[in-house]
Amino acid sequence: MTTSIPTMKTIGTLSFHIAGPGLVIYSPFAMADVASGTHFLEERFSEMEDVGAFIRAGTLAGFNMGSPGTYHLDLQLGVLDVPNIAAYPWWIRLALEVRDQTVCVRDLYDFSRWKPACPKAQTFTIPNGYYRLAVGTRPSDSEIVGDDQDIMVVFEPVLELPALTWESVPFLGDESAFDDEA
Repeated sequence: MTTSIPTMKTIGTLSFHIAGPGLVIYSPFAMADVASGTHFLEERFSEMEDVGAFIRAGTLAGFNMGSPGTYHLDLQLGVLDVPNIAAYPWWIRLALEVRDQTVCVRDLYDFSRWKPACPKAQTFTIPNGYYRLAVGTRPSDSEIVGDDQDIMVVFEPVLELPALTWESVPFLGDESAFDDEA
């Protein structure tokens, strides 16, 4: 007997410029108790251990790119395949709980003065449930972080929220590019 592995299916694509150093993927229920205008980033999402707690809980899947810039996201539903693993040299694993079949992708700085309405172009529909996220990136053609850089996000449905060990903000990319001694 063989087990069928679901192929990846495109959820959507998104190209946008971010002012902050990273992105946050979430389902709106996770921010339902946050009033419009709240300084959420400063009050609840700036200390490393607080960010780690949100990430481990699967409510805010945030990650640091290391730079503002223009990013092109390819969002996929299914299981990460070998050709894509090879195409993107840097990967991290995250988790997400989805309710109301809605996922939003936001600039980290959108959380500075919270506005609950996620822009339509940054909102995607996927089935409710738990997901293991594989988030990968590769250098841009210029090799400058954030200069038309590609990011792939694969939402793999799972039966329960995956256990994560992130203690702080996950970094996606080549950390050696930010070494002081480089």
